[in-house]
Amino acid sequence: MGPWSSFVLAGIIISPVSREALILHGKPPIVVHVQEGQDVDGWLVTSILPDRVVLRGGTTEHELKLLDKVDSTAPKTPNFIVPRARPAP
Repeated sequence: MGPWSSFVLAGIIISPVSREALILHGKPPIVVHVQEGQDVDGWLVTSILPDRVVLRGGTTEHELKLLDKVDSTAPKTPNFIVPRARPAP
């Protein structure tokens, strides 16, 4: 079983018929697409919720939370210019 701390929750898809998650793991990191009941590197995906995924390895459970990663060094305004329409001659 791989270390759960190396997992990163990249996305969650919940529809009326399924719950799915995208998890980054490994070195180099790869993205795996999983559903509840599937295995990721020895960890069982027990729940996929709107903001987190619950993994179980033996008697141990861990939550991967979906984080809103905001780069605090990013400019607050877009770094591109939207051209304005010119009036017709």
